[in-house]
Amino acid sequence: MNEQAHSVLVVDDEPGVRNALKTVLEQDYRIVLAHDGPSAIETLRADKRIDVMLLDMVMPGMHGMDVLRRVRDEFASVEVIVLSALHSIETVIEAINLGAFDYVGKPFVARELAMIVDRAIELRTLKRGLSLLREAKAGPEDVVIVGTSPAVFRLRQHMQALARERMPFLVVGERGTGKEHFARAVHSYSSTGALPFTVVRCPDLARQRAFRNLVQDEGESSASVEPGLLGLPRQGFALLKDADRIERAHQGVLARLIEMLQRSGVRCAVTALPRMAAALDEGDADPEFASVVGDAVVAVPPLRERYEDIKPLAEHFLAQLRVELNAAAETIRAEAIEELETYPWPGNVRELRNFIERILILHADASTIERHHLPDEIGATAARALSATDFIGKKTLKEAVSEVERRIITDALRRAGGVQTRASQILGTTRRILRYKMQQLGIE
Repeated sequence: MNEQAHSVLVVDDEPGVRNALKTVLEQDYRIVLAHDGPSAIETLRADKRIDVMLLDMVMPGMHGMDVLRRVRDEFASVEVIVLSALHSIETVIEAINLGAFDYVGKPFVARELAMIVDRAIELRTLKRGLSLLREAKAGPEDVVIVGTSPAVFRLRQHMQALARERMPFLVVGERGTGKEHFARAVHSYSSTGALPFTVVRCPDLARQRAFRNLVQDEGESSASVEPGLLGLPRQGFALLKDADRIERAHQGVLARLIEMLQRSGVRCAVTALPRMAAALDEGDADPEFASVVGDAVVAVPPLRERYEDIKPLAEHFLAQLRVELNAAAETIRAEAIEELETYPWPGNVRELRNFIERILILHADASTIERHHLPDEIGATAARALSATDFIGKKTLKEAVSEVERRIITDALRRAGGVQTRASQILGTTRRILRYKMQQLGIE
């Protein structure tokens, strides 16, 4: 095979399946084999040429869904095709929600599987080219926080306040909510916005020998460590991602590194999942780490709690990506927006952006994004919307009306993030009436 050939990692605990997949694909691609989840993760860390992963869902030890989560967190550029003999629509939707490119049932048809791999490789190649274009034209620019919700208004206030300061800060939120984007916005609007913005993952930092040496020798000050040895910058802004994924014993060393960078003029921010904020509140975080970042904590809410931001975000991504991808679409049909607003967005803003990007790649000649252009997983969610066939012959009229009211109120509460005042505004009623209906329908 040519050294430049695309590479496919096959992950399956059955040797027969691994060998069959290798036979199907090895004429066109370099094939790498792994027998379980942990070995797949180690392979991805060691082999940077992997483009596509074929991942079995049911394996002993580490389940395929857990492997998919790790891959999306650590190797976001790798396209994942899920394989499973279990034909469950819930599993399919969950896998796609987590970022899988496609889902193939076992037993698979060799030609169809090869075509899906070809499409994944094509998408991977397009994304890689797009990434190179973005790097080539990268430079100082304003980073906009898009949205019209009260939550976004508060984020802009936090961003402006932090841009005027020099203190390190912590950004917490679910995956894909835009924690890094918020930090970039702070940097962009600060006086040092023209200087480099460097991203370092805390788990990668913790695996380095220089970091481990600091952990082992608590008497040594981390201020004496050369930043370059740890991949840390000497100027500009340093974003330390995924701090919740390092051991509590390592948080103190991370805090000292942040203080070292701050003293040298490098502004620092840290990102983590919401559990880090809970650990700070409950006193479960390292005291030194808490003292460094605990005074400036910003929470970025999930997209499902601010549905009014879906339309402006989708239109923003369309305007941004259509130029980069040379796509024709200039608008999104109202019906498509409505369907986007029925989707719970487990992958948050990142998932919405990926959907728009995928649509523009696959339908580059379309002048408008229509409802039928939306990915199947959104349609599967919309298909669960209310229908008369859900009730006729199954419930009385009174029961059906109660069920409809229950679903509408539950959806409004979900969109409002559980805040009853906001839910009543969405429904066009008062909070008192909403509370009465919730009690009547048994909604907690």
